[in-house]
Amino acid sequence: MTTRNTVPPSYGYTCRQGRFDSFDYLSKGKRLQTPLLKKDGKLVEASWEEALERVASEFKRLKEEHGPGGLAAIGSPRATNEANYLLQKIFRSQLECNNLDYPGGQSHRATLSTLSQALGKSAMTNSLSEIEKAEVIFALGNSIEENNPVVATAIRRASRTHARRLITASSSEVALGKFAEPALVVPKEYMADFLQSLVKLILELKLYDKDFVAAHTKGIEDLKKSLASFDHLDTLAKLDMRPSTFEELARTLANTSSLAIVYSEDVTAHAKGTKKVEAIANLAMLTARLGQPQSGIYPLFRHINAQGAMDMGMTPSYYPGHVSVSDLAVNHRFTKVWGGQLPATAGLDYREIIEAAQQKKVKGLYLMGENPLATQPEREKIQEALQQVEFLVVQDMLLTQCGELADVILPSTASTEQQGTFTNTERRAQKLSPVLPAPGGALPDWRILADLLAKLDSAATYKDAESVYEEIISVVPFYQGLTYELLQEGGLQWPYTKENSSGMLRLEDLKKPLEFALGG
Repeated sequence: MTTRNTVPPSYGYTCRQGRFDSFDYLSKGKRLQTPLLKKDGKLVEASWEEALERVASEFKRLKEEHGPGGLAAIGSPRATNEANYLLQKIFRSQLECNNLDYPGGQSHRATLSTLSQALGKSAMTNSLSEIEKAEVIFALGNSIEENNPVVATAIRRASRTHARRLITASSSEVALGKFAEPALVVPKEYMADFLQSLVKLILELKLYDKDFVAAHTKGIEDLKKSLASFDHLDTLAKLDMRPSTFEELARTLANTSSLAIVYSEDVTAHAKGTKKVEAIANLAMLTARLGQPQSGIYPLFRHINAQGAMDMGMTPSYYPGHVSVSDLAVNHRFTKVWGGQLPATAGLDYREIIEAAQQKKVKGLYLMGENPLATQPEREKIQEALQQVEFLVVQDMLLTQCGELADVILPSTASTEQQGTFTNTERRAQKLSPVLPAPGGALPDWRILADLLAKLDSAATYKDAESVYEEIISVVPFYQGLTYELLQEGGLQWPYTKENSSGMLRLEDLKKPLEFALGG
């Protein structure tokens, strides 16, 4: 596969998977072409009408017998925005259930919850292309090269070609460390304290931007109080780091003309992920890196639509548009558009869903586009959990290990065979158009879910993927400028207006005032 060298954010570069492996799944393995129902212990072919009627009636029955808490859905950061949106809408508006997540969602929510609270938007604050223009790049984590190789290439180019200063902090030596000065090794159990120590020292030495903090933030005195008993020297002793080296690092981050703080997914996957993002957000506010070009916060996600899955509300504690369940009472747009009684308390996350299923508390489970028996750790536990579920639905292209345990299998199409949108790690929404025919009777993910929703609510009708997207725009304000017509011309970052298409989150796009993250 090749890409156009004029199109952001990759400008002609692709990762190894995109270049060599991206279409292998279309020809390897047996593609599902018709729905399958389990009868007498065997999976047999069925019509779409029979399969969807079975799914709708069983989930309604299980809700009546066990309540909404006995149901759960697992979506995918590889599925389209339209698919994740419809899946969470079905479970919330029709089944009154917030037990929604996807594998890896817990680590992403460290970013989602912290940046939503501190900045009012939970996403990368600038464009990926700005990273290599920053005077200093502060790269955190072990997996930038593995999960985001195009970004890693840009960082190396910034160091070697543009003479930018790179500073890395990771729990083991990384390839990017060869270009860094310094390349710090910080054990993952100390990363949160390491970042908090930077915040503490910048405050102690009064290195922060006093004008920016006074004009655009609140809570600095509370931040100082929360760190009053925190001993950064104790952290340095554990890291065997000289105080003079650490002070030089703090001064560099505070005084450089522009600073890009980049962190990979593994930073939040480990313990204290939220604490780490809080410290990153506080560093960005103290050093005035928000609303500034060539600066900002750059969370990197592994999967193509992880940002989109969060934007669409495929999480147990946030509705579409990063609306917390605790704020649902003051956000009437969901009730207005969806109707129904919507759940206002957080549901189970992915790990909790698996544990609850293992304990026979989850009776009905909908699994879309994921095969955790092949991709996630603790596979024996997952298999036992799926075997305990009374009614399991799997929506996928292939007959997976999870599919073999299912009561109903719904055959879906690949991203190359359907319409829809993805939103990548820099908030760039991109439109998909089918370039290959779908096999047999397989349907796009959004179509399957739209037809299922119609079984539960006869008033819900969608003629195409665009009509689903139009509804997304109606409930997610920061998508409103990104029309299908505009996306047809190429990917664009939210929020988008004709007056501002830079891709940078300006201060007026963020919370007013910005709020220092103090933790719980």
